[in-house]
Amino acid sequence: MATINLMLKLCGYAFKGYDFSVVVTRAGKILEAELDFTQESKNAERCQMEMRKHFGDEVTCPSVRWDYTTSRVMVTDFIHGVKVSDEEGLAKMRIQKSWAMEIYIAAFAYQLFNTGFVHADPHPGNVFVHRNPVTHKPQLVILDHGLYVELSDKKRVKLANLWCAIVERDDERLIEICKSMNVANYNLLASVFLQYPYKNFSTFQATATSGDLELMRYQAREEMHNVTEILDLMPPEYALVLRNLVTVRATNKEVGNPVCRTALLYKYAIRDSTLPFYRVWWSLARLHYQEWMSDLQMAYLKWWRPEMFEVVDDMLKIG
Repeated sequence: MATINLMLKLCGYAFKGYDFSVVVTRAGKILEAELDFTQESKNAERCQMEMRKHFGDEVTCPSVRWDYTTSRVMVTDFIHGVKVSDEEGLAKMRIQKSWAMEIYIAAFAYQLFNTGFVHADPHPGNVFVHRNPVTHKPQLVILDHGLYVELSDKKRVKLANLWCAIVERDDERLIEICKSMNVANYNLLASVFLQYPYKNFSTFQATATSGDLELMRYQAREEMHNVTEILDLMPPEYALVLRNLVTVRATNKEVGNPVCRTALLYKYAIRDSTLPFYRVWWSLARLHYQEWMSDLQMAYLKWWRPEMFEVVDDMLKIG
């Protein structure tokens, strides 16, 4: 840990705004826990239990063999499968990549906003897909449970409120949440969570124009020191929450964004937000309507102008 901190400080000295040592220091205990296989085994069992409550047999984890597990060795059942991003492997098993991405995004959205027990390293190498040997139905398998972060109910609900405010473009509520974290630049904070310029964000359509790309380059070049300040002000757990969000977004993008990630996350976030009951149901109804209209428009375009559909389909969804 000391070596990592030293290298990050040197990086920050050479490149203004890129000193992330404060993040590593604040999350040090969480990172050190990854080296304890007894704790990882407990994390795996808890994850499996919580996933089964919500997803049934659609999501699972390899069972731990406690007779052979110690703090230095972890033994589990072997489950054969392919990476959640392996399009060729999914096709061979006749599993739609849209199903794989939807259940993948939903599983980690459920952790982020509903349980608060969050896997912080959900890259494709840690998430497999196979067919359940008993039911022969598609099943998501979550591996490597060493790096977890547990959010208190207060921090989990704040995260849900934050995501809802971002997706709804509710600047007034977003500013209020940012103030509670002593963050002044709500626009930049929203961009950090979205990994996309908040000014140009739309839930279902976000065409990456040259202006969008230039804004992203500007934020990376000129505002990185502000980003590190925001990370320092946020609860330390949110650094690993961001790791989860960024990884899932990248995986969805890798396979062509078959699922609107921001909207699916919103469905889980709004359930545990502090919005009034009527507002929750109205927002969900509006979201389903917008999704239906978007699908209808794309289906019509595919029938009417197939060549234009291919171009538009590549441009839509930020993932």
